[in-house]
Amino acid sequence: MKIALLRYTRGEDGRLLITSECTSFEENEGQINSLQDELDEIRERAQRAFQVT
Repeated sequence: MKIALLRYTRGEDGRLLITSECTSFEENEGQINSLQDELDEIRERAQRAFQVT
């Protein structure tokens, strides 16, 4: 199993960015929560793939 980014952009300095720019704490929290939801989904798929309980 591999984990790949499906969504990203490049910053002006060439770094890969996985969220849009956050201009408030609430936006930052929303982005973190969204990323965590995606990671939880990946974990669930891995558990099914490897039959881990």
